[in-house]
Amino acid sequence: MLSLLQEILNWSQGLPAWQSDAVARLLAKQTLTAEDQDDLFALLKAANGIPDPKGRKPNPLTADQIPAPVKATTHVELLAMKNMRHVNAIAENQRLSFSPDGMTVIYGDNGSGKSGYSRVLKRACRARDQMEAIHPNAALPASQTGKAESVFEIKIDGSAQDEHWTDGKAAPAALSSFVIFDSHCARAYLDSEDDFSYVPYGLDVFERLAKVCKHLKTAIETEHTQSAADLTAFVPLHGDTAVGKLISGLSAKTTQAQIEALATLSQEDSAQHSALDKSLKENNPKEKAIQLRLRARRVATIATNAINKGALVDNTVVVRLRKLADSYRTAKSAAALAAQLSNLRKVKICCLAPGEKFGVSCSTPPGSLRQNPIRTRPSQNWEPIHLVRYVSNLLLTAPPVCRVSSPSFKPRQRKPPKSAD
Repeated sequence: MLSLLQEILNWSQGLPAWQSDAVARLLAKQTLTAEDQDDLFALLKAANGIPDPKGRKPNPLTADQIPAPVKATTHVELLAMKNMRHVNAIAENQRLSFSPDGMTVIYGDNGSGKSGYSRVLKRACRARDQMEAIHPNAALPASQTGKAESVFEIKIDGSAQDEHWTDGKAAPAALSSFVIFDSHCARAYLDSEDDFSYVPYGLDVFERLAKVCKHLKTAIETEHTQSAADLTAFVPLHGDTAVGKLISGLSAKTTQAQIEALATLSQEDSAQHSALDKSLKENNPKEKAIQLRLRARRVATIATNAINKGALVDNTVVVRLRKLADSYRTAKSAAALAAQLSNLRKVKICCLAPGEKFGVSCSTPPGSLRQNPIRTRPSQNWEPIHLVRYVSNLLLTAPPVCRVSSPSFKPRQRKPPKSAD
């Protein structure tokens, strides 16, 4: 068995520090506690660049944790244990001897100290189980207690000598040649055929280390799932742009330089960003969009009404409306022109029927009356506006106070004023 533990020590020296620490814990304890599992998980992450907030460091398996190698020709005998101090309530300066031949049986009542001697033997001789603590005498004040200690009488190749042991310090190498076995130092298996088998101390460390590694793998996967980055926030940025392609392909191979290159804005980008920010602050796009939608609905309503109303008016009505409009504009123009002429000349305008001749007579002194009869051409249709324009041009050059008359119209002569007598 000693050679097996030495082989395990040599093998553990090629393992990562956290695995060697796990081997040391597995050799010292039959079952790892939750605290041990947490320590190993933190050491595993620290070995891969994830710092431990508690600053825990690995304690690899060392030679002083397993029995020291002894030459095959060396013979070591345990003769006695003596001068035990600070071990439960065991009396000090006592000697417990062991027979070099045969079997030594130690018996006594409960609380007589049998387990106390066993704990010291296991701790000094580097037994597999190191979990049982060695307590001092509870009846003594704390100032009078200390570390457990004992003296071992041994014989090496016939030479007797004393080896002093103190709890918490490295045990003498010669004591590691003794094998201590109890119910905490062995594992028993009951196979499918109900055969009882025994696994030597140290041989089961490989299977237990594999289980520890499997447990740590599960813990890593769970933590990775919980701490995985939520990339759904970057979905709107996916696309054919450089940023979209980088985000959609984010992985462990993505370098920080690639991210910084796309995250750094040029002067043009900064200027454009400032312009857009200013524009958004000046014009609220939401309110502007609402206004544009309202205007679009109003324009669509007006266009629909115009189309519907236009369908109600046929071409005949349109032609009639145009003629009425033209007559209205002509009459309005004639009335305006007649008003102007009446202000310039006191003229009475008589409209003639088509084909009727008309003349102009002026109320001037006798002998100076001029008549200028004009006959229209039979083929010429005189409109009122034509007559008005002609008379206006004529009156501009005619003497004052003229009248336009037809042949049936006789100008009335002015009566001379009555004399005073």
